[in-house]
Amino acid sequence: MDDIITVFISILVEATPFLILGTLIAIIVQRYNIFDWLIARLPSNKFIRRISVSLFGVALPVCECGNVPLARSLMRKGLTTAEATTFLLAAPILNPITFITTKEAFRGVPWMLPARMLGGLAVALIVGHFMGIYKQNKVLRKDFIATCKPRKIHEHNKSKFSLQFAEEFWSMFKLLALGSAIASLTQFVLNQNILSNVTSNYVLGVFIMLLLGFVISICSNVDAFFALGYAGTFRYGALLTFLIAGPMVDIKTLAMLKNTYTKKALYQITFSVAFLACAIGIGFSYVG
Repeated sequence: MDDIITVFISILVEATPFLILGTLIAIIVQRYNIFDWLIARLPSNKFIRRISVSLFGVALPVCECGNVPLARSLMRKGLTTAEATTFLLAAPILNPITFITTKEAFRGVPWMLPARMLGGLAVALIVGHFMGIYKQNKVLRKDFIATCKPRKIHEHNKSKFSLQFAEEFWSMFKLLALGSAIASLTQFVLNQNILSNVTSNYVLGVFIMLLLGFVISICSNVDAFFALGYAGTFRYGALLTFLIAGPMVDIKTLAMLKNTYTKKALYQITFSVAFLACAIGIGFSYVG
């Protein structure tokens, strides 16, 4: 029980500062016209537009926890579901802190950094396109769609910044705490001694690292050093799967997305990311 509580607190302590930062940025984006100028000048071509949106993360050093409220705010500003989903999945990987930590952790494996960045971008674009096929009410919850409707200026000005921040942060933090609790409980089902027995099968190793990334729910800004600890146990292709899928779909992130996406959409996003990340990992494991 002490270990479970320790892991639970460590996940919260690691994630909460980024949730605060992401919520602050999200409220600023929502209340002011900082992103309006940029969104209005995005390319008209859908594919290029989604690539441009995915690169928003380069300027925002926020992990997946902070990107959830930010993605919600961008949808309220007019981004389509496909564009917001692309941003949500790509931004945790395509941000400057993740870039630096991945480079430092895998100095001896120079291909790992570009493979993670390009693989993450490819997965985000494919899943984002897939989400764009469906109508908005099939992907997003009705109560969230209602918050995307334009509000009158005088109504908007009456709400205080601090009150809006508190409401958004608390709604996200409750889900973050729930996800962290589930992650801390399920982590103890996995044991590295058990995992080491599957090293001879690189396909199984990819699936194990995918499951590990989903359960551990570690922040994308530091997950490269965690993955490095398994370099002697799994092939680098399996570690690549962990580094791509982990920041996109883990327990705490899915818990935070419950009040934005429908259950069906979350299942589709999860399985699509898992399939694509495993395909990339198996491919690199086979070649390597």
